[in-house]
This record gives sequence, C-alpha cells and structure tokens, in this order.
Amino acid sequence: MFKELKVIKLIIIAGLFFTLIWKIDFKALAISELYTDKLSYFPGEKVKIFVSTKAYFIFDVEIEISGLTNDFLTHISSDVYKQKAISDNVLIDGLGYSDYIEFEIPQELQPGIYLIHNKHPLI
Repeated sequence: MFKELKVIKLIIIAGLFFTLIWKIDFKALAISELYTDKLSYFPGEKVKIFVSTKAYFIFDVEIEISGLTNDFLTHISSDVYKQKAISDNVLIDGLGYSDYIEFEIPQELQPGIYLIHNKHPLI
C-alpha cells in the first residue's frame, strides 16, 4: 500500500513539473539586454531597439509594446541572437550593438510612457 502511494506521489510531482515547464515562455526569457537609441520620441519617429540574448542560437521572439496600464499597443516580431559589446568597459563605453530592430511610432499615439517588453520605458 505504501509503495502505491509513493508511485502516485511521484506521478503527481512529475505531472506538476511538466505542467510548469510547459507554461514557461522561454522565448520571453531569451532577451537578456534591450535598450533604445534615445530616451524619448515624437510621433512618426523611428525607434531603434537593440536586443541581445545570452544563448548562442537564434530565437524568434515577439516584443510587445504596451502602456503602463497594460493596454496592448502592438508587437514586433524579430530574430534575437547574441551580440557582442564593442568594449570591455560597457559602463563607460556602452554596449554598442550594431544590429537593431526598427519600429515607427504611430502618428496617432497619445503622449505618455509606454513599455517595451513589459520593462523598458519608451517616452
């Protein structure tokens, strides 16, 4: 009887483990660094979004742009891969990534603070 209970516990734990693994969006976790070329933009301007990952293979990710109240604005699909910083001293020289994703601010967008990938501000 105790062996059957142990087997049932193991099956339940394995099921919960696989459910958790299934629910994790690894593509969303793939982005390790994300920044823009400027702090704020006017409607119609193009935003350069520099993105990198720690993985050595390419991810196809959806980068969401939303308002502070989580109202969805749009998303950008792009390949993300590991980029190398131009300097060893990134605190002074910056990362200096060469590849970027370009996004145009819609003309009808109201002024405010928006979020890229739910963490990075876009003013």
